[in-house]
Amino acid sequence: MNAYYYLTKHAKFEGTSKGLSFHVDKGLVDKPDKKATIDTAIKHFEISETIGVKGDRTVEYIKKFGMYEERYDNHLFKPLAGHQAEHMIFESTSNLWIGTGSHSILDTMLSLHRIYGVPYIPGTALKGVAAHYCHSYLGLQNEKFLQGGEWYTILFGSQDQQSFIYYYDAFPTPETVAASLRRDIMTPHHTEYNMSSAGQARNAPRDDDSPVPHLFMSAKADFNVMLSCENNDDAGREWLNAAKRILIQAIQQEGVGGKTNVGYGRFKLKEG
Repeated sequence: MNAYYYLTKHAKFEGTSKGLSFHVDKGLVDKPDKKATIDTAIKHFEISETIGVKGDRTVEYIKKFGMYEERYDNHLFKPLAGHQAEHMIFESTSNLWIGTGSHSILDTMLSLHRIYGVPYIPGTALKGVAAHYCHSYLGLQNEKFLQGGEWYTILFGSQDQQSFIYYYDAFPTPETVAASLRRDIMTPHHTEYNMSSAGQARNAPRDDDSPVPHLFMSAKADFNVMLSCENNDDAGREWLNAAKRILIQAIQQEGVGGKTNVGYGRFKLKEG
């Protein structure tokens, strides 16, 4: 099952999350049950991505799993023609929450690929994490690593110059994709105080304010991360290795996605 389409169309409801909100407000449709929606998506996603289901549909599941495995090997992690590439496998040590601003029938969303329906880390996110780490930490040691500096521009580009390094979307490994989706929960406190507008009369937050639990979906898997460089010479290899080292440090020390300060989006290098 394509989890992206299930969570953006909600089975039989055709429309965006904004359209669904309009229909709910008008009483035309019932508000989706978050827990049931998330659990259903996870259940069918796990079944559809698992090999070895008993019964007559085993062949169907193996075929579907094989499609993702084939695309994983022959398309998702095939660098551009003429590029030299570096691969790394990062193991999730905590749940990943990324892409929360995307359209969904839920209040919060997870980055799910539209075609493959699996959780993934956009290459732009990986590039952003590495660029932030380079500027904030390495820039203290050498100004060439600061944003706008010579080495920073080579690694990450600028508005006037293309990056020397390509950062690809990271996808779960076929061995871990089936169990990658998780139901998660956050419990914000002082909701009324935090949501009140500036200048609006509001009571100060208190210890007896009622917390409001919110269910959402997160992911946990081994992710294959790839970088490539369009130059096949020794200089290209050196810059590719430099980008790889920076990205490894950035991911392991800073994390990826939202809520990293409370432990989400943490990884350790497994291979590479």
